[in-house]
Amino acid sequence: MNFCSCIAANRCSNAKKGPHTAYNAYKQFVQTDTTALFLAAAMEHFHMDDVTEGVIPDHVLQGTEVEKRTWLHDTVADVVDRFMTSTDTLQLSAAVTGAARAEHTGKEKLPCRQPGCTRVYVNKKSRENHEQKVHHLVAASVPPAASSSMLDYKKQHTEARLCFGFLPWDMLDAVKEGDGERLLRLYKMPLLMFKAYGHTKLHMM
Repeated sequence: MNFCSCIAANRCSNAKKGPHTAYNAYKQFVQTDTTALFLAAAMEHFHMDDVTEGVIPDHVLQGTEVEKRTWLHDTVADVVDRFMTSTDTLQLSAAVTGAARAEHTGKEKLPCRQPGCTRVYVNKKSRENHEQKVHHLVAASVPPAASSSMLDYKKQHTEARLCFGFLPWDMLDAVKEGDGERLLRLYKMPLLMFKAYGHTKLHMM
């Protein structure tokens, strides 16, 4: 099912100009589509054939409020780890960590990989030349990146939608509840994304 047919199935026929020019018309569809994706992930996780099936164990239903809350948080964490922690998320986290480290330490320091050698370099080529000439070390070749034909773009898109689709919802809910502290916490995530992907003007917002 493509994007236009999804819009028709969700009866959001007013969303025609595209989200970049008419986001409000698309907002209802995006919210419905995000809900459908999360329900599909939950049904897969609980091995459900129908959304009306009960998935909460009896001992949890009869337990204390603390036990119910603990079960809910643990279950949601399992769903998030399985369906929402995508490769892009891990790469984003690594990029943000690297950017923060570069800010604090300046240039990256690359120590010689020969045990006992104390030489440190600021670029990889200089270190490799030193290792080859002095220690006769040859660095292992980096395996080639996966070709575009091997990538599952539909899976990556779904993971990204599940991973980031609830962020705008959380922000809107924080505005509705008047929770300014929560809204500021949520803004930290897109600001890190702006910085990691080079949108420095948006990062300075």
